[in-house]
Amino acid sequence: MILCIDPGTLTGWATPTGSGVWNLAPLKARKRPPATAEPEQVRCGRLFTLVSDEARDGQRVVVEGAAAFMRGKAAVKVSHELRGAIKAACHYARAVYEEVQPQDWKRTMFGRANVLPDEYLARAQSDLHYRGESEDEAAALWLLTWATRYGAGRDVE
Repeated sequence: MILCIDPGTLTGWATPTGSGVWNLAPLKARKRPPATAEPEQVRCGRLFTLVSDEARDGQRVVVEGAAAFMRGKAAVKVSHELRGAIKAACHYARAVYEEVQPQDWKRTMFGRANVLPDEYLARAQSDLHYRGESEDEAAALWLLTWATRYGAGRDVE
């Protein structure tokens, strides 16, 4: 079995038997309980727990890389922290961590590397029969399609 992950505050995930989005956003301070904000590192802890619960001994966990990630400094930091949490969870679960850069799977699946999220969402809805509206889940589904056809079992890091 393969678990594919598009890490972010909204983390898309997909397996051959299902897909979805994990919301890793820390709770902000508010008037009702819990009144205090969660610390920023809660994202990594949540993702570690979710991946540890999903991953199995020997299972491949294919993760979208961040080599060409060009957003703000804080987003890049979170992106790398989340990949670290996934790697640690894979080690804990004895799963196999594989990373593929987005431009690589997009070039293979779409014939070009600069595919925007709204386009791969629309193509997931038409080509993969995805019924949702999440770009994060659509990316994970395309990553699963790529891993199943081309990447699973190869050294793609």
